[in-house]
Amino acid sequence: METLLEQVNALDIPTRRTLLQKVFESMPLGEVIEFVPHMEKEWDVEAKPDYGQANLPPEEEEEAVQTEFDVIVTALGMSRMPIVKSVRAATERSLKESSDLLKNLPATVMEKVSKDKAEETRRELEGLGATVEVK
Repeated sequence: METLLEQVNALDIPTRRTLLQKVFESMPLGEVIEFVPHMEKEWDVEAKPDYGQANLPPEEEEEAVQTEFDVIVTALGMSRMPIVKSVRAATERSLKESSDLLKNLPATVMEKVSKDKAEETRRELEGLGATVEVK
């Protein structure tokens, strides 16, 4: 008659893993915690989390790259109407909507646009005398 250990060892590896997982899941957490140091000592290993590439701890995460930008007009300069027309063309707003938007500064004229579009709009508006921020 086979022993339980022999029966378990006869199983394929994925089945053994599943069996061990079910055993640990059925144990009270306190027992599992007490069991870990025994495994570490017996097999001369350390039970540490493996963060791998996709799951780095917070201090090692890569800095997020900003992909969406807002264009904010903070001052209009000498001539208001060309700036209003430029905002209208860049945003597809009506002339009135563009004018109303620029009455209360700072005014966010574009939201969540690409860096290229934001920089292009900034250069155009600054060329007309506006003071513009891209955030």
